[in-house]
Amino acid sequence: MKKNRILSFAAGLLLSCSLNLSFAQSANDVPPITPEAQQDAQAYLTVSKSGNAKQMEAQKKAIVKKYKKNEGMLLSIGQYFFKNENYDEAIVFAKAAYDRDSKSVSAVLLEGDSYYAQNKYGEAAGSYEQARMINENDKRAYFSLVKVYKFIDPELALEIMNTIKEKYPDDLAIHKTMASIYYHQNDTAKANSTYKLYFNSVKLEDDVEAATEFAIVQFLNKDYAGSLKVVNAIIAKAPKEISLNRMKFYDYVELKQFKEAEEASKSFFGQYADTLYNFSDYKYEGLLQSKLNNMEKSAVAYTKAIEMAPDEKKTALMKDLSDAYLNAGKYDEAADAYQKYIDKVNPESLVERYNKGRIYYTALADTTITDEQKKHFIEAGDALFKEVAAKDESYLGPFWSARINAMLDPESPNEVSMQQYAEAMKRLEGKDNSYDSKRVECLRYMTFYYFKTDDYDNSLAYAEKVLAISPNDGLATQIKNVLSQLKK
Repeated sequence: MKKNRILSFAAGLLLSCSLNLSFAQSANDVPPITPEAQQDAQAYLTVSKSGNAKQMEAQKKAIVKKYKKNEGMLLSIGQYFFKNENYDEAIVFAKAAYDRDSKSVSAVLLEGDSYYAQNKYGEAAGSYEQARMINENDKRAYFSLVKVYKFIDPELALEIMNTIKEKYPDDLAIHKTMASIYYHQNDTAKANSTYKLYFNSVKLEDDVEAATEFAIVQFLNKDYAGSLKVVNAIIAKAPKEISLNRMKFYDYVELKQFKEAEEASKSFFGQYADTLYNFSDYKYEGLLQSKLNNMEKSAVAYTKAIEMAPDEKKTALMKDLSDAYLNAGKYDEAADAYQKYIDKVNPESLVERYNKGRIYYTALADTTITDEQKKHFIEAGDALFKEVAAKDESYLGPFWSARINAMLDPESPNEVSMQQYAEAMKRLEGKDNSYDSKRVECLRYMTFYYFKTDDYDNSLAYAEKVLAISPNDGLATQIKNVLSQLKK
């Protein structure tokens, strides 16, 4: 589960960044294409478009015969086709070059690259394996094989790289390649340490693509300061790169540098197509806006995040959205969002019903709500607390039912709260001294209730019970003093 979570999150961070391996084929054994050979290539391309197999074969034979004393030009023609995305034609001349020189690693690699460009990964792997057999010391074949296996079999990709690492232990491209494989294998610890080896010898700004992935790896390792340092070192080289602007925004939020995060957010949002943003972007925006006390903006961002998130990510976001609505003073919306959260985590959970009831209780501290809203919040919260009380033997249900009903008129104790506090006291029997503050609250209300209803004997008796637990309790002391005066 954790591995999948990291993979999903990392994919969202990187977006369009690919695995930054050094796959570029060496052109040392391939001469530049001549104008005449390019003209011949275009002539073959014209014939190939006709779909006439006999004409294509005849044209190929004519070109091969023409360059039989200049076999490298056959490979140049193949590479010309490859660069122009004429992959089938590139394969034809890669094979022709190989037929003329069965030791040509470049010809077999060109064939493999042309298959790879067409997503024919099995054929590509076969060509790359053949290149490795031709010359087991040619690094290009190993890197190309990793290109195929990096996602489908990362363990094999690492095995291949370890093989060549034994031959070339100081090759920086190998460190870079292995670091990226570790990253895509979700082993961010090894990716981090291996990238550090690479960047000990390479300047961050000289390899922006690898450094971008390094910044993400550091973020995933919770080294937010390190990630930000990398981002700041290279972002001038790629100011429009979405992954860098995303990391800058995320890192500032995680470092609690909210002023800087706000500026980074403004740079990040709005400059890319909507389809390039992901749910994590809006989650961080929701968090940032909540820290800036812009709760309505926070709620909007969390709503957007929920819309975009996969199902397994929606649950936590619904709770975040509820908190944002609560802090924005939108209490019914907060409760509705929390209900959706409950429906996801456990529809039968009494604990979550209790937590939802506390949203309504929190709303009562808002002095701007109307009397009608106050009545609604008390009734809604009380219903939840009483449901908890009916299904669970804990003191919490009656205790919070008493509390929320007491908010009807704090100056005039009511019968419902009195009964609920009494029930809570029963359920607190046998609890240790850590529950004394709850007992005091129950007893204090009873003291106050009896005092207001002129039942002074009971009021004094309960005041004494309060003081037995909390000798300095102000209300109990005051009521006791008043009752003592009345008796004189």
